[in-house]
Amino acid sequence: MKKHVMLALLILFLGSSFVFAGAFGAGVSAGGSLSFVDSTSTDTEGTPRYGFTGGVFGEFAFYSIENVVDFSAQPGVYYAMKGYNQTAPSEVEAVINYIEIPVLLKASVPLNLPVQPYILVGPALSVKLNSEWTPNALEGASELNEELTLLDYGIVMGAGVDLDMGISIDARFNLGLSQITKGSTYLETQEMKNRYVSLMVSYNIL
Repeated sequence: MKKHVMLALLILFLGSSFVFAGAFGAGVSAGGSLSFVDSTSTDTEGTPRYGFTGGVFGEFAFYSIENVVDFSAQPGVYYAMKGYNQTAPSEVEAVINYIEIPVLLKASVPLNLPVQPYILVGPALSVKLNSEWTPNALEGASELNEELTLLDYGIVMGAGVDLDMGISIDARFNLGLSQITKGSTYLETQEMKNRYVSLMVSYNIL
């Protein structure tokens, strides 16, 4: 728990450290996602879970190498639907929803074109909102919910393009670094980490 708290404080510190920036922007994002888990269990098979992600972000420009690359910080707050679909030995859908707080470094390539490519990378902290196993009759479902950790953290990597009229499109991959199970009772033999891919459209309102 101390490690999680320290990471949360670090993310907040990194985000606030860019407030001095000369150029500020903000916007909204929405899109679809594919989520699954990396598990140590060898007797299960599954497919990704489709979901929704969306939220708000700020953007603080803090450094530019003229005609080469522009750097900015992009903190945000998003609703992220994660989980997985298990197909064997039994069919189970795990729904795990989070509030995700990434603090990303954005590197944009200024081109004399209506399309400006960029890459994203940075840490993200996720706070679990709720979780649900379907079918509800799954033995031990309520106990399973209690055995998921409240916090998750990972690294976000992505790439996209800024378009005219304040619109941008990007794809992101969230590599979960923390085990999301507490390792007791029903899930004691499994180590599970979130994996999450999203495709989002954003609109700059400032």
